[in-house]
Amino acid sequence: MRLDPSKQQSLAELGEVDLIVLGTGAAGLTAALTASLEGLSVAVLEAAPVVGGTTARSSGTAWIPNNRLMQAAGFAPDAEAAHAYLSSLITNTDAREAWQAFLVHAPKMQADLEDRAEILFRPYRSAPDYQSDLEGAASGGRALEPIEFDGRRLDSWFDMLAEPMRELTVLGGMMITRAEAQRLIHAERSPAAMVEGLKLLLRHLRDRLRFRRGTRLVMGNALVARLLHATLIHGGLVFTNAHVREIELTEGRVAGVGGVYGERPFSLAARAGVVLAGGGFPADPEMTSRYLPTLAPGHSPASPFARGTTIGLGIK
Repeated sequence: MRLDPSKQQSLAELGEVDLIVLGTGAAGLTAALTASLEGLSVAVLEAAPVVGGTTARSSGTAWIPNNRLMQAAGFAPDAEAAHAYLSSLITNTDAREAWQAFLVHAPKMQADLEDRAEILFRPYRSAPDYQSDLEGAASGGRALEPIEFDGRRLDSWFDMLAEPMRELTVLGGMMITRAEAQRLIHAERSPAAMVEGLKLLLRHLRDRLRFRRGTRLVMGNALVARLLHATLIHGGLVFTNAHVREIELTEGRVAGVGGVYGERPFSLAARAGVVLAGGGFPADPEMTSRYLPTLAPGHSPASPFARGTTIGLGIK
């Protein structure tokens, strides 16, 4: 199945879908993919000209305690320890129901998306929890690394995938994982590492003959690419440069969205609902100064195209 953004139905002609998702980071694409797997018609609207949001520029690590991948790798069952860790970490009693639900359903989500959509991870064997002094903290296994993805599988959509941070690439766009970087640093003393480095370099040089950057994707870029590919092949529609300005209500319920696409206004109805996954909050100086502590950093990798999306949408 060839993937070509120019061949999908236009947003102006769409009219109505079951579910609208705002944002193409990991949260938005996971919501869109899940809905598509359940047979719903889905439209994903992205304000930026590229797909991926902050996720595409991140390590793409997912923190999922008691996941089946860590158990397959030899880690002991983790549910009780993870419960103790989050009990110590999250002292807000109002949030207790939410994190308890996360512990139950996150491993099921990971397994389901792996089985039905090939959203693949592997556990970091050594990746301590951030608050490693708390009861129940783990030294590894809970943090999951996205498996590499071949960007060529995206066909024309590859050019619409957001690029990773320059600091996560070498030689003009070649991506490598943290583990690979650690091995390659010592390539002059390790024949195996030297061979590995040469294979990666040859792949990258072949890519550069046809593409603007390497198509071997890892970290957050691989996660976004894999989610995007799965969403598209399961019938989801994805639109970039779609600026949503308002959520439309009918008799008190969310009925769709309105905004600007291609410099023209549009209105899209939603039979089931609208998922707000636009992000952009950390890139909005006004919002961060209003809602975050005064010591919050002044710079963020979050997309400026979606500034204030979650908070700033008008309701009509």
